[in-house]
Amino acid sequence: MKPPSLLRRLAIIPMLLAVANCSAEDFRGALPSESADTQRILSSIDRVAPRRTEADRQAAERLNREGDTAYLKGNYRAALSAYSNSYPNYPTAHAYILAGDAHWRAALQLARSRATPASASSPMACALSNEHFPRDLLMAVQQHHDVGLALSARANGGRLPDDAFVQRARQSADCLRGLASRYETQPPTACVSLEALDACLSSPLPGVGR
Repeated sequence: MKPPSLLRRLAIIPMLLAVANCSAEDFRGALPSESADTQRILSSIDRVAPRRTEADRQAAERLNREGDTAYLKGNYRAALSAYSNSYPNYPTAHAYILAGDAHWRAALQLARSRATPASASSPMACALSNEHFPRDLLMAVQQHHDVGLALSARANGGRLPDDAFVQRARQSADCLRGLASRYETQPPTACVSLEALDACLSSPLPGVGR
């Protein structure tokens, strides 16, 4: 009989293959359909826009630079804090997308720090529970990635620009959305595969800090 650790690794192979296929699709120019949350945030951005000042823009730029510095160092909690404080001042695609990305990189770091290595006699302790995961993941994508992608398209005549940062963010958002959908069908007591979450996030988004 195979050790539980090997069985656990084999069990996630179909999920990782699905993630890889999701990441390989061509999303160029396309936008995800806007959820109610995404539409609400975009409407709020438009409503407040006339009241924003140059000082607001400068404050957002400073916070984005702080976020970029932390992101490049792998300090995703600090990056998330900076980006999340930036976009209320002056909403940008950069801040929204990276807030969503940094949020789940920070969550992954925390989960890995809690993980107990598996052995032949006992499986790995659950480092990330499925109890709230699908809802939290989907809501974060809709409130951050999708808002950022919409803002990016607005600045590009209604279509996503063909640059590596935006296209990678779109691929990651769709992969995370698919991951949330797959875990919706699993019991709340299930453990989320950290490997599958890591595969959706992949390497840090390109072009940050330039």
